Amino acid sequence: MRRLHLNYPTRTVEWLLLLAASFGAMAFTPCRHGTVHVSGVIRDASGAVLPGARVVCAATRWSDDCHSGSTQPYETVTDSSGHYDLAFPSGGSPLRVLHPNQALFQRPEAITMDTILSDRQHLDHQFRLYHVHGHVLGADSLPLPHGFVTYYPYYSGMFCGTGLPEATIKDGSFEALCQPYPEYVFWARISLSSYESIPYLHPHIAIQGDTTITLVFAGFDVRGTVRTRGGRPLPDAAVYASGPSASAQASTDSLGRYHMLLPNGTYDLSLSTPRREYQQSIHLGRSEISGPRQVDLNPEYIEWVGRIRDAVSGKPLDSIRVGAEASGPPYGSTAASTTDPDGRFRLYIHRGSRLDIHLNDLHAEGHPMPAADDYQQAWARIEQEFARVMHRTIKDVTAWSDSTLEILMEPIRK
Repeated sequence: MRRLHLNYPTRTVEWLLLLAASFGAMAFTPCRHGTVHVSGVIRDASGAVLPGARVVCAATRWSDDCHSGSTQPYETVTDSSGHYDLAFPSGGSPLRVLHPNQALFQRPEAITMDTILSDRQHLDHQFRLYHVHGHVLGADSLPLPHGFVTYYPYYSGMFCGTGLPEATIKDGSFEALCQPYPEYVFWARISLSSYESIPYLHPHIAIQGDTTITLVFAGFDVRGTVRTRGGRPLPDAAVYASGPSASAQASTDSLGRYHMLLPNGTYDLSLSTPRREYQQSIHLGRSEISGPRQVDLNPEYIEWVGRIRDAVSGKPLDSIRVGAEASGPPYGSTAASTTDPDGRFRLYIHRGSRLDIHLNDLHAEGHPMPAADDYQQAWARIEQEFARVMHRTIKDVTAWSDSTLEILMEPIRK
């Protein structure tokens, strides 16, 4: 093999390398490429042209000197023949399309994930749907007659009110149409009261084409008793078990007993009660279920009692809403009480919880909101006119033991 020796002076080599780097930077700088035009035809899963589909892209719009820029969205809608034409600055990506039937096609599909640099490109796209035939069986392997299955791509998450597609279970079968995503969640539940103790199923299932799946509503018998302060049973409480592929809910009876069926797996257990002065949605730990089990629950409630007074007159304040809201995990866990005519309140808090205590005068609620630039300004006007005392928040209080709280609230100067 021959070796080629170039005897350029060192300084010359440095300049050649710098010049090459400069040309390379210019060649791959989107700012230098101007505007690109992408066109194509979008088709439905049936192959028919699809009008009304939104083609979207994000691209950087550069300043004239290429020293600064901002990313902006660009989009167009297909015409009656399914054709689209979109212009945007060079370097935009990815190019996606959203189907007009958002209930069936929940997520956008990628026309291309590549960076688009060339002046003109023609990129067509056809939506795809996979047909899923489902069987739903009970613990006895017999078809379950009625129920519903909500399904959605695993990574997209599930949100109430988003119009997720739902299939009806009839005589142990259901039909679903899925987009080409790696995994789907099938959230199945039985609608007959005789199956109240059967868990909700929500397994993650890989869908790579037309397929048949089977969901089996079966589990191990899990029983227990919920007891609170002094070992007293806690009636009418809701016990929740949440796992990666199944969940269940059961109510306690007058003796604090509950019963549910859970498939094999690990579950987070939580508790809520109908009495709002008890902290809601408290996490009680994790339990491994691999067979029938007795799982007794003993939430460690501590008692906060207190009195709220006017800071100037010292008079007790009735109708003050006392809300304790978790400032640490589990977020959203709350307890609430309203002061009586003597200004007294009572809360039951799970030991170790970190909470923010919010105090609000109920005399300020129920009035129409005045015109204002934002909500806080409008609420300040309402409070100034109708409330007796200013709202107050006590931040980040940790509940370790039974406590008596004496709280003062500043009166509002009229």
